[in-house]
Amino acid sequence: MAVKILSKEKLAVVIAARNAEFKAATRPGKRVVIAKDVIAQIKRHKLMPRQGTWLRFTNFNNPDFSIFDNGEDSIKDKYLDNTVQQCEGCALGSLMLSCTLFNNKLKFGENDIYDNIGEAIEEGQISNGLDKIFSTKQLALIELAFEQGSGYFSDDIETHYDYDTEEYKWNYTTEQERAVKFGKKYESSTKRLTAIMNNIIENDGKFVP
Repeated sequence: MAVKILSKEKLAVVIAARNAEFKAATRPGKRVVIAKDVIAQIKRHKLMPRQGTWLRFTNFNNPDFSIFDNGEDSIKDKYLDNTVQQCEGCALGSLMLSCTLFNNKLKFGENDIYDNIGEAIEEGQISNGLDKIFSTKQLALIELAFEQGSGYFSDDIETHYDYDTEEYKWNYTTEQERAVKFGKKYESSTKRLTAIMNNIIENDGKFVP
């Protein structure tokens, strides 16, 4: 059953309230606001956590609607007015989405959505400022936890050969190892991402595995 699309008037009220909340928050407060929103989107079944997937808009209210045909449309507008019913994403993609829903007019056709997120973060090219709100180190720990040790940032971690197990293993720092162990406590991607977001909320805007 299709979800009712909000009128332009109601959408404007929703966006104004979200913008005001975000603008009033401190930098750590913005991280908490984003984390709470990720959880809210999960509970509404608007966001489906998925490992290895940056952002994929999978289900649209209007069957004729295509992100590729409407690349100039605002993600915030089309997501909040329910034109887009659902999105799949990893931890970084989910943070990117919720950040966009508060303070940005990122369009479906912009490179932030499809290009390599890790590279974009390292080069400071995230148009909605996510990399200015969360440090690169924090984003890397969050991804390591959600991807259970893999993902873009794991490419920067050196490996060593373990002769006992006859396999290569990552040389994690103590903090990175804690992040991976944190993630591996949760088999479900949904529970894992929710736990990561709750950790950020509980620690006043910082992921502390």
